[in-house]
Amino acid sequence: MTTGQQRRLLIIQYAGDYRDAYRQWTEYGTESYYGHAYVLQTLSEIASRDQYSVEIICCISNGRYVEKLPNGITVVGADTDPNRDPDQIVRLAREFAPTHVILHAPVEPLLSQLVSEQFRLACIWADSFGTNRLRRLVKFGRLARVAASPSIEFIANHNVAACLSTRTLGVAATRIVPWDWPHAENVGPHRTRRKGTPFVCLFVGSLDVTKGVADAVAATKILAKTSANVTLRVVGGPVPDYLRHFAEQQLASSKIDFVGKLSNAAVKREMGQADAVVIPSHHRYPEGLPLTVYEALQSRTPIIASDHPMLIHYLRHDRNALIFPAGSSRELATQLRRLIDDEQLWGKLSNSSEQTWRDIQISLKWGQLVRHWLDSDVNQPAWIERLSLSAMYPEQRHSN
Repeated sequence: MTTGQQRRLLIIQYAGDYRDAYRQWTEYGTESYYGHAYVLQTLSEIASRDQYSVEIICCISNGRYVEKLPNGITVVGADTDPNRDPDQIVRLAREFAPTHVILHAPVEPLLSQLVSEQFRLACIWADSFGTNRLRRLVKFGRLARVAASPSIEFIANHNVAACLSTRTLGVAATRIVPWDWPHAENVGPHRTRRKGTPFVCLFVGSLDVTKGVADAVAATKILAKTSANVTLRVVGGPVPDYLRHFAEQQLASSKIDFVGKLSNAAVKREMGQADAVVIPSHHRYPEGLPLTVYEALQSRTPIIASDHPMLIHYLRHDRNALIFPAGSSRELATQLRRLIDDEQLWGKLSNSSEQTWRDIQISLKWGQLVRHWLDSDVNQPAWIERLSLSAMYPEQRHSN
């Protein structure tokens, strides 16, 4: 971009209120979601540069507001669902008059309108789009059509598996860019299995049905019937009524601790104290590569995961995780039982964490991607192709 020209960067965030995130980080030094503090720090550095301005629109927010934070970033709370009312988000975007817009979620109604506004536009996502071709066509057909627009300079997605899923929408591999958050350089110290205490199984995430939390509850009941000394700790919230009632109906409530929401640092402590991390996502759940995988590997806690396509791209049954068919609480219980009974298997999976950790790393970080785009000209797409999925997997250049 020509020296001296103003850059006005607008980030449109679906959920996660960055005003709240800023207050939590500055007052308590904690973050509810990994990456919030990093995003705020990166954008603050950008906003401090001459002729740069940064605004974040938080679609789902705690009320409507416009506030300039002490770090130079303006945060706007829209308090609206962009799937139902994209017009309001576009009006707010026009008021800022951005030179660059990044959409942080694959929200088709909003993306369609942003394309028509002729902003310089890019997408940075952490989502997948299913493996069933017919279901993908029905659910994401409109998104696929707009995502192919040349007005979108690139679509970045979190790690390789999610990028391969983006490819199924028909987006050219030369315009799909794998990205990641910065992580610790390595995993934690070697662990040994705890003895003489209940086997603690940890679930972290949304308490949506398709995230598989009810399957974890049902598996706990199955194990409780065999007199297994196992406890399920559920991190996330608020806890919906259906889940509490389901736990009571399963007669497993005494074996389940609903912990509620925790800071990211507290989640990592939970990981280090757990004996297994369960990731039972159904195929319908739009996983990217969940941070739960990273955090479990960092803590060297064995993973029991469903066969969700985004998970099995890196996780292999009996090699670095235990895998079960998504939606099957009985098979989940079977794999948990194996891990409870087989101390050697537990050690093998724990020790495999370091290599798996190295395998999932992506060198391009969110902040690097944003800065590179801001400093590039619209007629210089070569840098995108150098970082793209097609550069990593040349066979994807011409695949369907």
